[in-house]
Amino acid sequence: MEHSICERLCLTNLKDNENQNCFCINIPTGDGQQQLILRTNTDSECRAWIEAITNCSFAELQSEKEKLQKKYVHVMQILESEKTAKWQLLQQCEEQGQLISSLKTQLATLRKQKAAEAREEENEEIKSIKKRNNSFFASNISQGTSHSHGKLANVDLR
Repeated sequence: MEHSICERLCLTNLKDNENQNCFCINIPTGDGQQQLILRTNTDSECRAWIEAITNCSFAELQSEKEKLQKKYVHVMQILESEKTAKWQLLQQCEEQGQLISSLKTQLATLRKQKAAEAREEENEEIKSIKKRNNSFFASNISQGTSHSHGKLANVDLR
């Protein structure tokens, strides 16, 4: 039907019911044209057939098919791209989760170290204070015995 021409037939004898609502299709062939004459029951059917045959073209259908195939390929490319992006995001999320776990572990370790250092520093301060107090008491005691006040002379430092 490619390159065919479809048109309504205007017959001179309109009283003849057999020739009303007729149309012809001229189909080009290798050695000329082939003509088909067709008849419908109603005028609206005749117009509908003529319009359908006129709009029917293999080249147009082929063109539509190619357009749809291009759209399909494009959609499939988008789908693959989205799958790749999803996979990459999942990988990043997994890596970030591992990093968070590692950082939590490091933070817990650092807190323990800091607490231990604070206790050690506190112990050093307490030892230092005790030494100063002991020396202070020792010097006061020695001063108390050399003075005859007698207030600290009787203190036993064992």
